[in-house]
This record gives sequence, C-alpha cells and structure tokens, in this order.
Amino acid sequence: MTQPRMILEARAEATAVYRRADIGVLHWLAELVDLNLRKGDPDDPRNPAGAVRARLIFHPHDPGTVEGLEAFSREIGRDLFDARTVQVTEDIERLLLESDTEWPEGGEVIQADEIPWDRGFAWFDKPLEYGEGNMVSLIRAMSWAKLTATLPVRAGEPPRRTPSVRVVFWAAFSDAAADLRHAGPPPPIGDLLLSHSVVLPLGWGFDVVTPRPGDARDATSIKAGMSMLMFLHRLWMFMDMEITVLERVPMPRQARKRLGGSVRLSDIHVILLRRARKSASHDRDPAHVPAEVNWTCRWFVTGHYRHLDAGEAAEWDAARGHTNPHRARQEGADKDHCADCGVRISRWIRPYCKGPTGAPIRHAEELFKLAR
Repeated sequence: MTQPRMILEARAEATAVYRRADIGVLHWLAELVDLNLRKGDPDDPRNPAGAVRARLIFHPHDPGTVEGLEAFSREIGRDLFDARTVQVTEDIERLLLESDTEWPEGGEVIQADEIPWDRGFAWFDKPLEYGEGNMVSLIRAMSWAKLTATLPVRAGEPPRRTPSVRVVFWAAFSDAAADLRHAGPPPPIGDLLLSHSVVLPLGWGFDVVTPRPGDARDATSIKAGMSMLMFLHRLWMFMDMEITVLERVPMPRQARKRLGGSVRLSDIHVILLRRARKSASHDRDPAHVPAEVNWTCRWFVTGHYRHLDAGEAAEWDAARGHTNPHRARQEGADKDHCADCGVRISRWIRPYCKGPTGAPIRHAEELFKLAR
C-alpha cells in the first residue's frame, strides 16, 4: 500500500508544475499534440482526424497556440489544487476489474450525482494497464473536474452548453519504462505526466467511437481509453455503495508544511470495505464464546433483517415443514415483527464484507449491481 505522504507529494508536484505552465510542461503538451496529429490520416495533408483528436483533448482551448496550451495547463493545475484525493488499493482495484465490465447497451451514461466530488484525484496503488499488445501504457492516477462545456451531445446537432466532466489520465515516469523512457531523459516536470484528457457530457450516453475503416491500431487505442472511463465510472458508483467506507487519513503538520501550499486539501481518503459490527447481544451474554474459524476468503453479506429469537423462527419453519430457514422481512405497518412468522426482528443491517483482512474475495459471476 502506497504511503499517503508519497501520494500527496506527487499530486502537489504536478499541481505546482501545471499552475506555473512553464516551458517544460508546454513542451510536453506540444508533444501530445504532435502525437495525436501523427495518428491522423497520413494521406490527407490537412490531417483532420488527428486535428479533431487534439482539439478534443485540450477542449475548449486551441492546442495550436502557445496561449491555448498555457490556458489548458493552468486550468488543469487549478483543478488539481482544489481536488480531494482518494487512494485505490490493489484489493479494491482487483475487485472492480473482476466484476462485470460489459459495455452497456446504448452507451455509458454518467450522471452528475454519481460523481463524489466536483474535483477529485484517484491514485492507484497498482497502475492500471491502458491499451493492448505492444501499445500498453500504465496509468498511475486519474483526476476529474466538473465544468460546463460546449459539446455536440447528439450526432448531427450543433454543439450546446451542457454540464460535463473533464477526466485526465496521469502516467508516472517511474512506472512507464517501456512507454516513455525510449524518448530520452524525463522532462523537468516531475514524475506524473499528463497522458490523456477528455471532456464528457453528463447525462448523455457515450459509446466506443468507431475509427476510420482499417485502422486496427486506432481502434485498440480508442477502446482502451473508453474502458478506462468506464472503470472510473464504476469506481465513483462503488464509492457511494453501502458496502464501502472512505477512511480519512490526515497528514501530519510537518508533511503539510513540506507541500508549501501547493494543494488546498491535504487529506487522503482510502476506500475500504465495510466490516461487520459485533452484535450487542453477544456483549450482554457473558457465556458467549465466539467460535474460531480459519476462513480462507472474504465474501459480501447483503443487507438484511435478522430474527431476534432464532429459536422461535426455527420452530415456525419446522411446523410448516420448511427445510431451509426463512428470511426475516419487514412489510406493512408493523415494522418490528417479521411479516411471515411474527417474530421480532432487528433493524436493517447494512451490507458488509466478512472474512479475514487480506484474504481473496469470493464472489459469484454477478457480484453486485453498481447502482444507486
């Protein structure tokens, strides 16, 4: 698990660099423009595909001018300055990657209330792989910021001002030996390098973009980028589920002083799975001895009610020939008793993760529906 101090220092360094918008970062952004222009149509001197791609990355600024790159850089720096930081551990990352990631019919739709904060920065303890084959890059972090942008939200319609979100992919030079170091020494702009940026309208579906025919390399790049956006969307929804909790890790005073005011918010939020709480009835019973079980995995327990008198509920099942105990359920005006057997029931027990910390997570083919 990455030390929170290291995460904050990396983010603070990137914030200071992009807010200054000096020659080093402008040179790096110009390299991104050239890279996308080269991905356009080599047989067309106007290179429209590459030019459109570059403009989408730097929207709404003009990537063909120094002033446009400078304005874009400072805007990214301001977003980082006000962002809240969340740390995604390998455990949570693996859980999200192993859950269903089928592209939804009609495209992915991001709603405004699914985004936890107006500005955020997600750090991945294990870098995400971005791309396929010999085109794999490593993404160490993703940041986002809500904004109002002028975008064509529907094909064939003129652009309109609409609530949107800008998502930025960040690569770490220390991670990406095969991807970046072949170009020579690192640019003097710190370890985090802006790898890609995209502005998405909120409330409108976006789908995998179809590139020009015959360009398999371009198709691979676009699909990989869309999958990364879908992963971030799943992460946002996961953060709002009842089975997770955000643990706030405040920075010591000395660590904050070393940042020199580069960021406004210096706390780290770590995503953890909610643990079960010890039953109060066990505390009241001095004869209760918890059983020692050597569990080899962890699993999710869904939200439920519990019969307060399990013996009475079992007698009700036995009298009716039920081989499996029925679940306690609340229905109608009486909220204190089971709607089936009439036995008193507990309050609603929220979903939680059960099992020893660090053990692998066992889940069915469909783990949870990530929805509000």
